[in-house]
Amino acid sequence: KSDIYKMPVKMIMTRMPNIITTSLEESVVDAARKITEHQVDSLPVIRPVNEERPDKGQPEVVGRITKTNITKLFLELGEGK
Repeated sequence: KSDIYKMPVKMIMTRMPNIITTSLEESVVDAARKITEHQVDSLPVIRPVNEERPDKGQPEVVGRITKTNITKLFLELGEGK
């Protein structure tokens, strides 16, 4: 029987490349579509470490977009703000 207080996050985390991400340039609609299709609550926003060679090296996480961010935007646009 495992002690949950001693179990490290690495035992249950989602590993790369199974993490669904979005980029700084991707549209909000596309990010919302990914959130819905993959049934997740948020997406890490990434950018390549090497802008000139995005296929090289691990991407850098620069933020996240959530269902709440998207819902707030939807309400603001609907209310004409």
